[in-house]
Parts: sequence; structure tokens; C-alpha cells
Amino acid sequence: MPVAEPQPVIQLEPADRESLDFLRDTTVNVTLDGYYGYNFNRPVGGINLLRSYDVSSNSFSLNQAAIVIENATNLAKGKRYGLRLDLQYGQATETVQGNAANEPRPQVYRPVWQAYGTYVFDIAKGLTVDFGKFASALGYETNYTKDNYNYSRSYFFNFLPFYHMGVRANYQVSDRFGINYWVVNGTQQSEAFKSAYASRAGIEGTISQGTRGQDLRRSRYRGFPKTRLMHFVLAAALNFMRVAAWLAETPRAHTRRSAFAALAPGTG
Repeated sequence: MPVAEPQPVIQLEPADRESLDFLRDTTVNVTLDGYYGYNFNRPVGGINLLRSYDVSSNSFSLNQAAIVIENATNLAKGKRYGLRLDLQYGQATETVQGNAANEPRPQVYRPVWQAYGTYVFDIAKGLTVDFGKFASALGYETNYTKDNYNYSRSYFFNFLPFYHMGVRANYQVSDRFGINYWVVNGTQQSEAFKSAYASRAGIEGTISQGTRGQDLRRSRYRGFPKTRLMHFVLAAALNFMRVAAWLAETPRAHTRRSAFAALAPGTG
């Protein structure tokens, strides 16, 4: 009976072994969250108002479809770095991460719920530092339905921060007590919004002043060349008016508040 020849043993290079160990510690998780909801109040259009997740009434809905890729730190193996990426799609993602009032470019970061890297510095028991976009830690309810007590979330949850972009540090003093320090762009802001809003507010203020005081929406002349010249003259006039107001130390007008914003609690 013929004897099978022994197969040669393949020796891996150290770089190949390190790559395989990295992939071995990587986990891939998939979440599919759907529901059917019915509101006996029969809301207009089948939309439940003041809700972020269970929005649709009398309809099947794909709340979230998520893929979570994580390579966590492992101090027992001497691995101090890690990363995590949460990709989300569905109605809840559109509602939570699609608000143009917070994000100057919501479509860029909308599918990315979390994307951050982690490093554990060798300081006492370990100082963990994360950089990137991560979910907020405020409140007892979370973005993932499986981690909550109820499928529907409380009304107060809609007013909590959902996510942040920046750096967070954690030092675990004991098993029950830790110290956290976060430096972030703001609430629901993947990009710094105030600087983008400042330039936009200046443009909106100029247009508002031109339409209210100079009737900018209507042209006194016919033809594009004359209309263009009129706009240049009005812009120069606005600049002279602002210089005169600055020299006279005229106080600036307060930002106008819409009738809808006045309905918010605590605004008076």
C-alpha cells in the first residue's frame, strides 16, 4: 500500500503572522432591526411626531441595518491599539444623523455611526484614549434597540446628544469608578458647525438687510446688465450704512426668533 508523502510545512514570515493575528482578533457583527407600528391616534401621513426611531404608523419599517467591525485592545497580549467602525442604514439613521441644523454636510457622515481608534497608554492602570466619531454616553437608552429595556424610546431621549466627534479619555480608578474627559466639536457635529454657520449667517444677514431696507428682490431696471449694476450699487450702499452705524456706535439688532421656535419649552 503506497504511503503518502508528508506535506511540507509552510513557515510564515513574522509580518504574515502579525497580519493573521490582527485579523483573528477582528469581529464582524450584523444587526437588522425592523418593526410594524400602529398609532391609534391616526397621525396625518402615518408619521408619529416627536419620535426619532419608531416614526412610521400602520407600516412595516426598516429601522436599522448595521455592520459593526471591531478590533479591540488586548492588554493580555500586549496589544494597546484598537479600532471600531459602525456602518448604519435605514430610517433611524436618516432621522438621527440627517439633521442639517447640526451638520453642514450630513450626507457625508450619515452612514457612519461610529468610527474611532483606541490606544491604551501605559500609565498606572491604563489611560484609554479614543479619537474619532463615537456615540454619546449620556442617558440610559442607546442607539441600538437590543441594548434598551423597551423597543420604543422615551420622549426625553430625543433631546439627548446622539453622537460626538473628537477625543475622549478614560482613566479607570477602580472597577466601579472611572474618570472621563472629552473634547468634541459639539452635539451631533461631525464637523465644526459654528465656523461654517458664522460665514453663512453673515451672508444671510446681508441678504436680509438688502431685502428689508433696499427692496433687493425687485429690480428697478430691465435687462441683466442694469440689474447687475443695481446690485453692486446696493452692496456699496449697505457697506456705507454699516460703516456709519459702526461709527455712530449703533447697537446691533437682536436675532429674530420664529413663531415655531417660540413654542419650545422654557423660551417664554
